[in-house]
Amino acid sequence: MEHNVIYTAEAKKRKEILSLAYLARIEDIVVRAKRLPGDQVVEITASDLDRGARELGRKENRRTGQRSLMLRVWGGVGFFLLLAGIFFPQMEKLFFGSPFRFSAMVAGSSLLFAVWVFFAYKKAAHSPDDERSAAEAFGEQSKRLGAELAGRFAALAGHLLGESAIDQRTFKAVDQDRLEEATSQCWEGYRKLIGYGAAEYLALNNLIFYASVTRSERFREFVLENRSRLNEIGEDRSSINLRLTYCRAVIEYGGSDDELKSVRSILVDIKTSEGLGIRARKEADVYLDLIKSRENRSAQPVEATVEQQVAGGSE
Repeated sequence: MEHNVIYTAEAKKRKEILSLAYLARIEDIVVRAKRLPGDQVVEITASDLDRGARELGRKENRRTGQRSLMLRVWGGVGFFLLLAGIFFPQMEKLFFGSPFRFSAMVAGSSLLFAVWVFFAYKKAAHSPDDERSAAEAFGEQSKRLGAELAGRFAALAGHLLGESAIDQRTFKAVDQDRLEEATSQCWEGYRKLIGYGAAEYLALNNLIFYASVTRSERFREFVLENRSRLNEIGEDRSSINLRLTYCRAVIEYGGSDDELKSVRSILVDIKTSEGLGIRARKEADVYLDLIKSRENRSAQPVEATVEQQVAGGSE
């Protein structure tokens, strides 16, 4: 059934503006495609306008497809994290009991997820050109997503190993070999997560913390170069954990008098923070006791470890 459409005066003006804006977008596409270095004038034909209109339509379709894809991807990630939370005890038992089987399950799940994402994106393509664009976009996004997932899995594996290798009361190593493996896993996770914001900072925090617990010579230079950055990030984001790790790194690897004074000030501020967790309070207490012992015993070397302080306190 046909309808007569009547525009008001204001609507006619708006229609003209929209038409001009649409034409300007097409013109920009055509000029970008035809202009050569040194050209002062670009001739646009009717066929050029048709091609520009089709390209503009494909761009809009790609944007729609990308938004749909990202919704599905993050929905899938959320569902996976939900399952991981529900079955975490079983996953933790499997990880420590049969790490190779756990790794195979993670790899298989990642591949299935990648295949699902590819077909979900391809379904949004409506023409051969769109399919090619979808394949290219999928390649870029899947590469980035795959790197992020691999980094998160490595960082998580390092964290689980590390927490099982330290005493939760004294924060000293109880399994040196496992802790060194945890540090290596955290390093792999950090390398893959560089540029991923909060995930990168979390991986960096775990890496510096476990390296400091073992006073790893392998990561000494890295810790010395990055501990101040970690403190700055923790300050900007109001993260107590990141600042505690900075304090641990200065205590274990040594620092100037000014750095040690700064660490003491940070620890005092942390202890007076509202809503401080039990673990954070324990860490702050251990680190403050170590600094106090150093002040009272000038003969104690700057590089004394938390383990020595704990042993000294138990005598």
